[in-house]
Formats: sequence, C-alpha cells, structure tokens
Amino acid sequence: MFGLYIHVPFCSAICNYCNFNRGLFDADLKNRYVEAVVAEIARAGEAALKGCATRPAATPEPNVAQPVRAARAAADTIYFGGGTPSLLEPEEIARIVGACESAFDVSLDCEVTMEANPTSCAVSRVFTASIARVPPSAPRAPRASTTSASTS
Repeated sequence: MFGLYIHVPFCSAICNYCNFNRGLFDADLKNRYVEAVVAEIARAGEAALKGCATRPAATPEPNVAQPVRAARAAADTIYFGGGTPSLLEPEEIARIVGACESAFDVSLDCEVTMEANPTSCAVSRVFTASIARVPPSAPRAPRASTTSASTS
C-alpha cells in the first residue's frame, strides 16, 4: 500500500519561514486548482492500472514480454499538505477524497490527514468533510457531555 499526497498551495498570508510552493488565496484559482487535482488523480489512477509489470507472452517466442493489466493500486493514507489545505471547503475536500477512492483502491480504514491553520480550521468544517469516510457500521466515539454539573 502507499499514501497519496495532495498539495494545496493556497495561504491566507505568506509566512516568512515557509519555503513550500504556495501563494495567496484566490477563490477562482482555487476552484480551477481543485478541478485540475481531481483530473490528475483520475489520470494517475489510469496510469497505475496500466502498470509497468510484464509477463512472458503466450507466443512461440518465450522471451517476448507483454504488459499485464495491474489491479488498482492500493492506498491507505491520503495526506493534504500545503500551503493551507484547510482553506478548501468541506465539499472540495470530499470531492478530492472521492476522486482518490474512484481512482485507487483506498482502504476502508484509510487515514486522511490535513495540515491546518487554526484560524481556518473550525471543527464543524473538518467534521463535515470527514463524515463520509466513516463506514455506517463503524463504532462511533461517545460524545462529550455539554451539560454542566449542578451543585446542591
């Protein structure tokens, strides 16, 4: 198995210590970038299907090799790095994860990790994007109680 790295080069500010490929956030460019990432994931999945494996040909010439169609490449990790990937909308994250699942054999217990800036990462946004990854039969952690203890 392998991991998939998705680079999201957008930032709300450019930090002077960062040497990664990044640029200031631009909503129109971000939309085009997400489209391009989804298309690139599909192409990478197709290329992985073609594979580089060879097998002996079923011909009288035993040393002639022919390509073998490989199974979909298996992935157990999807990592969003950047830039600030948490600037993506939950629907965009879900769309990219969905493209990965369509192009590769993504394990049901796949780890999805995202670098985030606390100012762009509300829990509700991340939870909305990740909920589709939880299989319906998976046990869920109990929610923390939001009621306060009463004193008598």
